[in-house]
Parts: sequence; C-alpha cells; structure tokens
Amino acid sequence: MDVAKPEERVIIASYGSGAGSDAYLLRATRDILGKRRRQKITVQSQAENPFIEFVDYTTYRRLKKGM
Repeated sequence: MDVAKPEERVIIASYGSGAGSDAYLLRATRDILGKRRRQKITVQSQAENPFIEFVDYTTYRRLKKGM
C-alpha cells in the first residue's frame, strides 16, 4: 500500500512449501493519501536497509532442516 493510489487494488499471495496458499485482495480508499503521510516504514526503506537480511526460500529450507 506504500504506493497505491485511491481505488487501486493490491493482491497479496503467499507461496512456498505446504499444501495451501492464501491470497488477499485489498482496495485502497481515499484515506490512503492522508495515512501515508504518517507512515515511517515502507517496503522501499526496508529493502534499502543494509542491516536487514531477507532469507530466501533455499536458505529457509536449510535452516529448517538444521543445515
């Protein structure tokens, strides 16, 4: 929702190992612009932070199996 415009729809879907998957469809309202001004953490700020490590699926599987 960091960059969604009013009335735009955003779909969020999970993936990975397992028998099922969930998906959510969100719709931004006109209030999104006012709320965004108060937002401190965004997806972009997290992606550009060198101190945050995102674990990919292969690493996750190795960690789950105890390496």
